Amino acid sequence: MKVFRKSNIKGILFDLHDTLVDKGGMVAMECALRESANFLQGRGYGISFEFFRLIWKDCVTIGRSIMPDGREFSFAEWHQQIFSRLNIPYDSDIAVELNEHFMRGFIEHTKLLPGAVDILKKLKGNYALGLVSNSMAENTIVDLEITGIAEYFETIVISSQVGYCKPHPIIYQTAMRSLGLAAEEICFIGDNWDDDVIGPMQQGMQAIWVRPSNEQTEDRQLQAPGVAVVERIEQILDILN
Repeated sequence: MKVFRKSNIKGILFDLHDTLVDKGGMVAMECALRESANFLQGRGYGISFEFFRLIWKDCVTIGRSIMPDGREFSFAEWHQQIFSRLNIPYDSDIAVELNEHFMRGFIEHTKLLPGAVDILKKLKGNYALGLVSNSMAENTIVDLEITGIAEYFETIVISSQVGYCKPHPIIYQTAMRSLGLAAEEICFIGDNWDDDVIGPMQQGMQAIWVRPSNEQTEDRQLQAPGVAVVERIEQILDILN
């Protein structure tokens, strides 16, 4: 049976959201959507909060079906879709402003998860650290500024910049090349089973699953022998040391 091999590990790739950072869930999202709708109303567009929220959710739902084979939206592609559904001519400057207002809704809610900074500090001197996130780069940069953890990572790989999202092989391969390490020398840590465990292990990496409280462990470990499982981010030190 495959087992977790800590002696091989020279680098660690972290997922960001819900692994190291909490953006505030639906409460924050509602604030972000309301900020966005208010901005558009201020620019003279007769768009209600309820309508904007409906369009945004529809775009999220159909977005993955539009983008084939694991492709990820760029900033422009995402906003072009939003503007089209709102029947507004696309303007790149307005898109930037709209996104800035959208992110305002998250500022008060975006926080580090307990133990995140301590774990990064303790690992930094012993491993090459990287970040791999399925997200919009412009927004993730804000999250990293708010939480102050960008300094811990030697590489930050974001799906909107790569053009592919987890679990597509290209985003993991990009991160491995950036760290300058072979797959078997890297451990991936995150909370999403498909993106942070199965995808990395298929590339030859090891993985530590930060198990969400509503997920079962036993069946998952049968699917991916060798994966290590923790309940809290602080517990990864018990596995790595």
